Amino acid sequence: MKTINNLVELHEYLKDNLPEDLDIFLTGHDKRKEITDAFSTAVFALHSGIVRVKPESKIIPLDILIDSGIDCEFCDKIDFANVGTAFFFNKIGNNYVTHQGHHYRYCRPRMNHWISLRNVPEDAQHYIAEWLFKYFVCESCASAGFKITGVKEGYRFAWESDK
Repeated sequence: MKTINNLVELHEYLKDNLPEDLDIFLTGHDKRKEITDAFSTAVFALHSGIVRVKPESKIIPLDILIDSGIDCEFCDKIDFANVGTAFFFNKIGNNYVTHQGHHYRYCRPRMNHWISLRNVPEDAQHYIAEWLFKYFVCESCASAGFKITGVKEGYRFAWESDK
């Protein structure tokens, strides 16, 4: 809504404040009308829902995975072929270290696989379940746990582009 309001304000400003001699700077026919018409069209498209402005996505905080017991996928080149649990994040090497002692640049919760909270400390289970459902599209089953099938709209991993 903020973007629409900004466009409306800009349209009104341009309509009232574009210099009459704009054609000195822009060649061709009435550029003043052309510019204000373009903003009117953009405002209408945004307001009516024809065009949707995608807000900047937020980065999913992954620090909760450290020593949580949640199954994770690890990699160095975004192929996520290695599975384990994150033991700690090595700030000096800027990488995740697994309980097996392996170092990886990237870490995420295991995707498209049932995750049990049995390995998670009991006092953290509710918090981790809330985290999973906040940032991820999940299926749940009382006996199997959670299955992450994707990332919710508006969120992304730190290494992913916002485009």
